[in-house]
Amino acid sequence: MKRRYIWIFACFFLLPTLAAHAEERGFARGYAQALLDDGNADLGLEARTTEQEGAIAIAGNACLSPEQQQDIARRLTGNGPIIKVQWQLICSTAQPPVVATAERKLIWLPATDIFQTPQADPRDPQLALKYQQYKTRGQNIVIGAVQAGETFSLVEGQLGDGTWQLGLQGGIFSIFNQDEDSNDLTNTDYIVGIPLSYRKGNWSGRARLFHQSSHLGDEFILNENVTSRLDISFEALDALISHDWKQFRIYGGGGYLIRTTENLERGILQGGGEWRVNNVLGELDFSLGADFKSLAAQNWTVNQSYQAALIFSRNKRELRFLLEYYNGKSPNGEFFLNNLDYFGFGFQFGI
Repeated sequence: MKRRYIWIFACFFLLPTLAAHAEERGFARGYAQALLDDGNADLGLEARTTEQEGAIAIAGNACLSPEQQQDIARRLTGNGPIIKVQWQLICSTAQPPVVATAERKLIWLPATDIFQTPQADPRDPQLALKYQQYKTRGQNIVIGAVQAGETFSLVEGQLGDGTWQLGLQGGIFSIFNQDEDSNDLTNTDYIVGIPLSYRKGNWSGRARLFHQSSHLGDEFILNENVTSRLDISFEALDALISHDWKQFRIYGGGGYLIRTTENLERGILQGGGEWRVNNVLGELDFSLGADFKSLAAQNWTVNQSYQAALIFSRNKRELRFLLEYYNGKSPNGEFFLNNLDYFGFGFQFGI
């Protein structure tokens, strides 16, 4: 069993390092061309690679005003791996080539998040409906999980050659016992946070201050005759750093509980990886994700979460068809110290 986890770890964390630097440039060119084709197809512009890291050349016969160039450059450098746009236009006005970078002004309510939510993290806010088969406390239980949450970016700006964003994050995570006639609410966790993200090229990071509190369902308390329980509540600081390749992503970091109930130990470690392939089944993409998290309060048990997804994308939104597996200490706050093993499937919705 341990050998299997070692191989899984190697696949997610070692294989991405074999990606060539030329492939990263090819990804940036493809990313730029997709944006040009989506928003400026009538101009016939072509994205080309350059020798400068993070820079893309835009060529074509269109005559663009400085305002048009700035608007296109702002879109290309707003998110993702591109930090500079070089113009190589040929038109009858013979305007000289210029180098355009994103204007250094604040953008309110940016369209996308520059730090991608870890796919397999069971406690990163998202909107999802799931069916899970629990093995815990010597029981097999059918669980319906409802997750409602989002990371909402408020403001974006430029810092050096990169982009930063400040936002709000909130999530509700509820589980319901489907083996009971009334589908009893068992546990609900609430998370609210303030994330600060930064991206430069293929590197991105997120620092976050967040609060989590947990509550037992009334029906569970009555049916189980609960007389004492954990009162899990804490505030924490955490940070993750991520690197993207054409199809791979790895991330890692940690955190610290700055205030806790129940005298919890304070350290947090987290790492993971993702792999995504486009158009594997018609318009559907395929993605694999793995997340590993250890908390001192759980005696540094490695909580392992794996997820496979078929992804349908349209109008910058996604619908994911999920399969997932989890093994470790429970992420559900009131059962924080219990061992948990589950397999599940479901749907996730997002931007």
